Amino acid sequence: DDARTTTTTTTRGRKARGGEARAMVVGANDADDGRRGRREVLRALAVGASANAAAGLARDDAGEARADAGEEGKRGLTRYVDSKKMFELGYPSSWAVASKPGAEVLFKNPEAKYSNIGVTVSPVTIDSLGKFGSLSEIGEKLAQAESKKESTIPGGVSVLSETERVGAKSGATFYDYEYRLITTHGNKRIFTSVSIVDSTLYILNAQVYETADPENPTEEQKAFDAKNMDLYKQVGATFDASKAIFLA
Repeated sequence: DDARTTTTTTTRGRKARGGEARAMVVGANDADDGRRGRREVLRALAVGASANAAAGLARDDAGEARADAGEEGKRGLTRYVDSKKMFELGYPSSWAVASKPGAEVLFKNPEAKYSNIGVTVSPVTIDSLGKFGSLSEIGEKLAQAESKKESTIPGGVSVLSETERVGAKSGATFYDYEYRLITTHGNKRIFTSVSIVDSTLYILNAQVYETADPENPTEEQKAFDAKNMDLYKQVGATFDASKAIFLA
């Protein structure tokens, strides 16, 4: 019943099997805790960088958000724009647009229950990502936070990539991270993109359970998992935020 959802044909393929089937029995609280943990680490770092950083996550009227095909449609993505919170991204066109407490928007994969992409927005008093921390410093803090969770196997956090990029429209700096978690509930891949623009902290978090059998993965399973992460990287590359985008 969400008028913002636009459905088109995509090429993501089959439903996941193997490890993902096992992951489906994991409670929703585990996924929620993961998103909260990453968000709280980033917010805490922003607070530490300034004396009086605000940590509010209040939602505004969703009527200010819209979805359209745009240029992202060529890649199987639908453009999502929130003109009140001043951000945009391309999300997988067949995914559902939903809401979640503490998030501005949540995109859910109808073929995999715990595969989702969420965006949070928080006001802060620092005005740049450089004051927030370096690429490696923030990546290390995220990894440490994940390693402290009860569900994470000791030594089960691997940072696979960390990249600095510039928003295509805003010119703002973004830090993008990909990491892998080995947990008691299954292996998980996480993609996080973060920026501070106009004294606002923007965070995109995407997660998916691996389908590959941890002990005897097939080439098909590994290829499917790699395809999922490629999709998340494509989404991350479209994530942008700034008043300049909407006031130009």
